[in-house]
Amino acid sequence: MKSEPGHVMKMYQGASSKGSIPAVSVIVPMYNAERHIQETLESLASQSLLNFEVIVVDDGSTDRSPEIVDAFVARDDRFSRVAGPTLSSAGAARNTGLDLARGEYLAFLDADDLFSPSMLEKLYAKAKADDADVVLTGFRNFDDITGEQAPQAWALRVQNLPARTPFAPGDIADHIFYVTNPSNWNKLFRREFVEGQGLRFQHLRRANDAYFTFVALAMSSRISYVAEELVLYRVGNAASLQGSIHESPLEFVEAILAISGALHAAGLDGRYQRAFKNLVATMSLGALARAKTAAAFVTTYSAVRDTLFPRFGLTVAPRDTFLASHVQRRVAEIVEKPVENWLFDRMIVPMAADVLAADPSGDAHSAGSTAEASPGPADEAVIRPDVSVIVPVYNSAAWLHECLLSVLAQSGVSLEVICVNDGSTDDSLSILHEYATSDARVVVVNRPNGGLSAARNSGLDVARGRYTCMIDSDDYWKLDGLADLVERADRDSLDVLLFDAESFFEPGVSESTHSAYATYYARSRSYSEVVTGPELIAVMREAKEYRPSACLYLTRTEFLAAARLRFIPGIMHEDNPFTFALLLNSKRAAHVQKPMYARRVRPGSIMTTAATQRSMQGYFASYLDMTRRLSLHSVPAELGSAIGDLVHHMYAASRRLFFELPEEIGNRIREADQSPEAHSAFLMLQYERSQVLKIRKLSRAR
Repeated sequence: MKSEPGHVMKMYQGASSKGSIPAVSVIVPMYNAERHIQETLESLASQSLLNFEVIVVDDGSTDRSPEIVDAFVARDDRFSRVAGPTLSSAGAARNTGLDLARGEYLAFLDADDLFSPSMLEKLYAKAKADDADVVLTGFRNFDDITGEQAPQAWALRVQNLPARTPFAPGDIADHIFYVTNPSNWNKLFRREFVEGQGLRFQHLRRANDAYFTFVALAMSSRISYVAEELVLYRVGNAASLQGSIHESPLEFVEAILAISGALHAAGLDGRYQRAFKNLVATMSLGALARAKTAAAFVTTYSAVRDTLFPRFGLTVAPRDTFLASHVQRRVAEIVEKPVENWLFDRMIVPMAADVLAADPSGDAHSAGSTAEASPGPADEAVIRPDVSVIVPVYNSAAWLHECLLSVLAQSGVSLEVICVNDGSTDDSLSILHEYATSDARVVVVNRPNGGLSAARNSGLDVARGRYTCMIDSDDYWKLDGLADLVERADRDSLDVLLFDAESFFEPGVSESTHSAYATYYARSRSYSEVVTGPELIAVMREAKEYRPSACLYLTRTEFLAAARLRFIPGIMHEDNPFTFALLLNSKRAAHVQKPMYARRVRPGSIMTTAATQRSMQGYFASYLDMTRRLSLHSVPAELGSAIGDLVHHMYAASRRLFFELPEEIGNRIREADQSPEAHSAFLMLQYERSQVLKIRKLSRAR
């Protein structure tokens, strides 16, 4: 039940009647947070710093949130609850808290997030030691469902901060809006400084803290930081405002205009000109990425292209204006492309595993948006993620959580997870957007349905990691071992590093399928010596342990680009020619006997005539591609038998199905390839079939 305003104020006065000035006032805006508010308050009550006050601003909750807070207030007089303005804006609620706060410093916490036990003590001690106006720290995401945690490197970019503290904002003028995210809850602000500058939050539903945070940084005299992750930011909360961001897509414009006005009024627009231009670019890219409906996208795109970019000089900005070349290229695309082009082939591409992750336009729950940007050093090699993980997705909602969580749980390695939605018609795209919104490492590429090869190629087109690997969306990684693979590949300067998998079976899998795949992906030994790719093909083929799965190797991205390798679109068995070409081109390859991958085996579907035809054509296309590639390489004589046997295996597989199908359907094998060599191979198949038919006829005659 909501308390009457008089009762609310009495509660507040009671909590403040001690007379002593709190070291920190913590302001918590709250609306219908009954699922999480107890845990949030407990995290505050557990702080190692004892001298603080907590002001919970209830912004018109209709659930049990007020009752939960009142029970807490009754046993801890450092806590109070007050009535908010009920404007559906966390910013407006925070302003109510600002009017009542008495602490020397101000902290903010959302009603579903958590402070680590030492958060207030460490930031307050740093603030006092450095006499700082603002103190920054990092945070971790934690999943609302699984509880798993993941650090967010972009929350505090220490590499762009001075080693000594405190420092003046002018010391990092170009990066002042880049070194941290726009949220206020991983920062401490001196109250006298905030009041002296007249800082308030905008009355927006989202993006309301971008103005407060960035203007505070620009106006401050001394900034400091604690290079730890002292806040736990909840992701996967269905009540987050970000799910309805399409309802008000242009609030970020209000934030940009307000920041611009504040900088101009203070005479700081010249000092922070480059930083602000990059802020406009990254906030705009983030807003475009978060637009989940066509109408919201068109509205946002028009505002960015026709208003923001011209107004702030981005349409004619020199290349060196931008802190990263990928931001510059994306801005140039917007300037040059009509909105129809973007709606057709819109891609949301990551720049550095950490950029618009912290989209500076966001509210507390906008961190981790899907967007392209990389306001980092101009030298991209410095900021490239270790691994680009490509996840092709088509109607995988049932397995997607398990898959993505296994990838995001990898430790000791920086990632970009490129999820290519291949025209899914189930909830897959919604799930992908949920992950991308909450984790900066996740990037969504949305494309019309084109099949597995096309989806993987789309991922390869945007991969930026030093290494690339793939995982199918119904599988998962069973080990936290990616860092070990990267370390081995780095140590031996490998082009390709192969690893193993374990099969797991869904109900209904036949005994024959179970027997065939039980140990199929687990090699009997490690082929650990560094050899050429052709040598590795040969030795594994001779041992009957060559496995062409594209999901069972880590590949150096520059090697992939130099070899210009892509999957053949529209065919089945696409892993065969790709893996063959990959190893054929590799100068340094090896294998580790590490069952990193968990391969899901589902009950087989009935093999219809149409499916058999597609399978036949896939093997035939694979055979032709492998033959062509082999003709371009000089393979040592001692390897010829094993490698030739592998190529012939593709021909034999297509021939078997060619013989099984009715002649008029089998002859459609020609549709796979119209080249002269394909026609020659087709004639050979026809001849062999005629010979088989003759033999069968003679056998029956006897």
